Amino acid sequence: LNRYFGNVEDAEEAIENNYHAEYDNELEFAAEIFDELHLSFIHLTIQSYIDYEDFKRDIFISDYYSIALDGKVHIFSYN
Repeated sequence: LNRYFGNVEDAEEAIENNYHAEYDNELEFAAEIFDELHLSFIHLTIQSYIDYEDFKRDIFISDYYSIALDGKVHIFSYN
């Protein structure tokens, strides 16, 4: 709510438009996103070298954020 300067309507709209899903952790979300978007373009022999931790770090810098609640994380995009 602070991000929306106390405007409840804007905060509610952001939740409706930017909420992705609930995950066990941020890494689970990052791996799913990476696999959906990029894995089919990476040769099978080098897929084991994918660093999902680094990818997670990068996407949570500017593209996504999470809110932890009841042992799960809820993932939102900034836009």
